[in-house]
Amino acid sequence: MVIGEERPLLSAREVPEDGSPRDSTDATAAQDVEAYNIADDPIEWPKSFKWVVIALLSFMAFTVTFACLSIMPSANHIVRDLGHGKSNKAASVLLITVWELGEAAGPLFIAPLSETFGRYAVLNASNILFLIANVMTALSTNVSLLITMRAVTGFAVASNVLNPAIIGDMLVPEQRGKAMTVIIIVPMIASAMGPAIGGAVADGLGWRQVVWINVALACVCQIPLFAFLKETYRAPSKQDALSVQRSDADDGNATGATPQTPDGKTAMRSFWDLAIRPASILCSSRVLVMLCLCHSLDFVFYYVMVTTLPDILQDVYGQSLSSTGFTFIYFTLGSGCGLLFCNVTLDKLYKKLRDGNHGQEKPEFRLPLAIVGAIGVPAAVLLYGWTASLHLPLIYLRLSLLLLGMSTCFSGMSVYTYVVDAFGAYSASAMAGVIVMRSVMGAFVPLITVPLINALGYGRGFTTLSLASLSLAPIPVLVMRYGAVWRQSSKFTRQPTD
Repeated sequence: MVIGEERPLLSAREVPEDGSPRDSTDATAAQDVEAYNIADDPIEWPKSFKWVVIALLSFMAFTVTFACLSIMPSANHIVRDLGHGKSNKAASVLLITVWELGEAAGPLFIAPLSETFGRYAVLNASNILFLIANVMTALSTNVSLLITMRAVTGFAVASNVLNPAIIGDMLVPEQRGKAMTVIIIVPMIASAMGPAIGGAVADGLGWRQVVWINVALACVCQIPLFAFLKETYRAPSKQDALSVQRSDADDGNATGATPQTPDGKTAMRSFWDLAIRPASILCSSRVLVMLCLCHSLDFVFYYVMVTTLPDILQDVYGQSLSSTGFTFIYFTLGSGCGLLFCNVTLDKLYKKLRDGNHGQEKPEFRLPLAIVGAIGVPAAVLLYGWTASLHLPLIYLRLSLLLLGMSTCFSGMSVYTYVVDAFGAYSASAMAGVIVMRSVMGAFVPLITVPLINALGYGRGFTTLSLASLSLAPIPVLVMRYGAVWRQSSKFTRQPTD
């Protein structure tokens, strides 16, 4: 059973006591059905056009990920360049992680705005802001302006929120699998290419040329999106009209009834309800907070590694910027292997646990791989730190990145599928809460590691981080054991079927 909305987003249509519909409502319904006919329904668009849209969305996701990661290998050089030769490790770290601060705030506005004004307007406005922020990044003359523009660029990222929503608008559930796979895989490719190409270009031409490549990609992406993308979002009242029209068309009728659309005040109230709902869900669910903490710390370790990797490779091992960029590929390979393994095993493990529970389904059955990830992450962090401290062969450093990528994928995929299963109709808002908490921790916690490593060195510093991660390893075990009981404390959580 899923607990319903406390207040519907649409007002119910009033019907006279005699049961006959009002003439004004009938007239409105007829106008709505005429204005929003089946040809306007994204579900009815030609398959070829849908895949053109999916390709454009994938390219946008590639551009966003490439822009985020391409300057990672050269962050220290950028800060020295804009700081007139002075190094500032905290600024170098913030230059990379502040992107996540923008991404934490963006979904809180982009998602409800897209449900108020439509996907097309919000997507294009966000992309234009993304383009402008990248131009300002390339023209930055000081570190403060550069960091600010990186935060704005992260804020303007709409693909994380709107790409899955647009796919859901265009495709019926049984057709979404391939499209979602493309949307997920393309950014992974960009996460490998971004640092590699960014490091090579920065090594030969300078870091500003890397940012201008981002600007060029954003332009190439935005022009066809602006020209060819159509509005995919239909408010629930319009979806009802289209459903009624399809039904009437099948029956040989030409008219249908449509619920009234909300007025401006109702739409604005709905916008704010949607904007604050992720925080409401996060505050009401101890299970979500616990899993968010575990997943967010894994995400933090990714940023800790990518902000320390250039120092280790260039100062300890004497590697160039180009070599530093290519080393990031190992994390992507680990993530790819983890994703493939999850696709093969997640559902099988779930079915096996369900069958062992007399056929009763529980969201907690999604968490076995999270337990594996909770053990793998501290092991990867420990190996990473002592490899640098003892100057071990580079193969061990690459293996640690591979293990970290795989382990964080195990944890992340398990948490995401758990949220979808446990929160039902509220899963989108719950996921927004996960993203916000993850992004805030990813933006600021890596700053703490700078004095920690300076004081303790790589070996003992990363041992401390590994122990912090290991202390959270029991969380997925506890949620698997007691989560069904703990979920009852939140009104947003799906109730068990037993």
